[in-house]
Order: sequence, then structure tokens, then C-alpha cells
Amino acid sequence: MSQSWRDQLIAQIDLCRPGPRDKGLLALRALAANGRLSEAMCRFHYLRLLLHPPRCADSLAGFTEPPSLEEWRSAVVTEAPIGVLTEVEGAEFGPHLSDRVEHWAVAGTTGFGKTVTLRGLALALDALGRALLVFELKRDCADFVQRLARCVRVRAGQGAWFGLQAPAGVADRDWAMVLAAILAARCGLKHATTSLARMLTWLVEQLNRAAVRGRLWPDVQLLCDVAVAAPSAKFAAKEDYERSSIQVLDGVAHALGPFARTFRGIDLEQFLAQGTSVVVDLSTLEPPAQWVVIDVLLS
Repeated sequence: MSQSWRDQLIAQIDLCRPGPRDKGLLALRALAANGRLSEAMCRFHYLRLLLHPPRCADSLAGFTEPPSLEEWRSAVVTEAPIGVLTEVEGAEFGPHLSDRVEHWAVAGTTGFGKTVTLRGLALALDALGRALLVFELKRDCADFVQRLARCVRVRAGQGAWFGLQAPAGVADRDWAMVLAAILAARCGLKHATTSLARMLTWLVEQLNRAAVRGRLWPDVQLLCDVAVAAPSAKFAAKEDYERSSIQVLDGVAHALGPFARTFRGIDLEQFLAQGTSVVVDLSTLEPPAQWVVIDVLLS
């Protein structure tokens, strides 16, 4: 059985022979020995010590040469390879899924390979049987339907609809607050969150008075129409908030177009639960409509 990252970190610190003045290394060893560091953190510190050995006060022996190729290769292991390191031939580059990292950031200026990296990551995760949800803003993933094992592509304005319906098991009032917060944040309506939530809750009650299969939710256009037709005091305590909401909602409804005019939209959870990846093409929409769709679908 291979050593854990914790054991390797402790062994690497011992090789450095830290003395009383090397308090940082001694504290790191104590944390690792007492189980206070996760495997991901132990791996991070192990690689840092391996690639950038410290000059301890009591010993400089054994750290006059850089790590060997074998040490590099054994230290850099990935479950989803998306490329190789240019500095070390044969050393793969990619995420460590077992570290349970929830978020990754891919940054760089134009031409540095952000899109290529993300495409490689998507293909690597697909090879591992992971279902992906991809938001396409520039049509960089049009070929995923052919390249991924199981994939569907939905595009605004081509028979696909985005709905505001609540996820399974979420109360209407709770979901109305989530939607109101998203619309308020993305459309600059920070003072209208409560009135939007009230409007959404009232509309859901009206739409579902009759027995229907599945809960119906208002679309953005209906939300805008009600805001125009209803008395200003019906949902908002201040008329200024109501007027600003109407103007912004009308702009969002126009930007979304037919893509958002539905009372029951696509069910992403059904696709993902079946192991099918979904590419949502938003290239025909403009901000803030793109960000409203992304926020709601992710929520």
C-alpha cells in the first residue's frame, strides 16, 4: 500500500532536519502528525518542499540539486490529464479529483490557452464518466455533441426554453426569494428584491389554482406584464422601486426573447441524473440575460 500524503510530508520534513529556529517547519510537522491537515493540504506542502527545499538552520545537506525526473513524475499525478508539463517530459498536468476541490479557476490573457485547457478538462472528465453542464458564450463547444460520450445541446431560440420553475423539493416561497435575489443582483434592482419575491409567489399561486401536471412558474415576460398592470402598492411599498423594476424587467424579457417565454422549461436535473452532459448555448443572448440564465440554472 502506497504511503499517504501525510506520511510523505512528515518524511520530507524530517529529511530537511529542522532545528529549533525552523519554527515554521516544526509547526507544519506537528499539524500533519496530529491529523490537522487534509490530504490535499499535505500534498500541497509536500510538493512545495520537494520542489523548493528550505535552507534549514541545522543542515543544508541533500538540497544542492533540483528534484530528479523520477521525483517529478511521482509527485505530479493526475486523475484527469489534460496535457503535459513543458518543463518535465512525460509529467501529466490536470486536476486531482480525489482532493474534492469544489472550484477551479483558469486565468490568462488572450491567446494563452484558456479555452483549450477547459476543452481538455471537459473531455478528460467525460472519459471518467462525469456528466457536465457547459454554458457556451462564444460557441467554442459546438462539437461536444459528437466528441462527448452522451451529450445534448440546447440553444436559445431553437426549440429550447429556459424556465424559472423550482427544483424538486424546494418550497415555492424559498425559490421565489432565490429568483428575486438573482434578478435584483444581475439587473441592478437591489431595492426591489422583496417586491419581486412577492410578485413571483402570487403568480405561482394563480397559475396553479387548477390541477396541472407539475408546478407552473411565470416567465419573465409575464412577470413584467404583471408589474405594469398591477397597482404600484400591490407588491412594492415605494412607487420608485416599482417603476425601476418595470423598466429593467422589460429589458431582460426583451433580451431573453422566446428562450424565456415558458411556464415549464428544460429539466437539466433529468439529463444529468442519467449521465448525459448538457451544453447550453447562450451565444445569441446579451448580458445581463446570459448571467440571469446561468445563475438560475446553477441555483
